[in-house]
Amino acid sequence: MRPLVIIADYSADCKNIRVVKKLLDDWRITYRVDDGGHRLTVNGWTEALALLERLAPFLVGKKDQAELLIRLCKLRLKRLSRGFRMWLRYYTPEEIEIAVKIRRMSLRRTARSREIDELALKIAEELRSHAREDVGYGEETYHEEGEAQDSRQGPD
Repeated sequence: MRPLVIIADYSADCKNIRVVKKLLDDWRITYRVDDGGHRLTVNGWTEALALLERLAPFLVGKKDQAELLIRLCKLRLKRLSRGFRMWLRYYTPEEIEIAVKIRRMSLRRTARSREIDELALKIAEELRSHAREDVGYGEETYHEEGEAQDSRQGPD
């Protein structure tokens, strides 16, 4: 699961795509243009966060989705910045729930995607119910004495 932000303009002149390309170049955000110049995509945690933080105040229809994706990107990047690169292939229950909320807001919903969402939520709930107090999902955990411990090392 990686964020993918798509900006599309199917007008004859693609004027909006040209404007967005200029902004992305100025902001030094990597992007790809597809579909004959009508579609621009930005993917990856850092790139999506940089774009959405700048565009979210101006969004109307997709604002809630953008805010959730910003939150998800920040959670993932926070773990990355703490040196838990190995743990990034695993998702916390909170991250799973945010991802499902984003998918549910999508206009293109199928029966299969609903099944996947329900399964993901069940997995998140299972993770929550089996989590022990001294084990975080790749995060630092704090014990009674107040010292930080890397949860990858396991309890003493």
